[in-house]
Amino acid sequence: MGGGGEIVGSKATLEKNCPWNGSPCKRCDVGRVVRTSQQPHSFGEKFLSCPNPKCRGFQWMKDALKESIEQQTQRTT
Repeated sequence: MGGGGEIVGSKATLEKNCPWNGSPCKRCDVGRVVRTSQQPHSFGEKFLSCPNPKCRGFQWMKDALKESIEQQTQRTT
């Protein structure tokens, strides 16, 4: 085996390979990163976070997906 130390399908792999990584922040246009909530009220939920310390934009992944589907639907109708 490759011995890379990373389990296939792990949280880190999924976040790193997510197509939303690098998507532009709505507030400052810097590429966002996918993260997983560690807070008790939202543990395990994915969200998009802007790495720009002056911005710190935030969007739940489920809201980003919903918005994307709505935009695609509007384009096809």
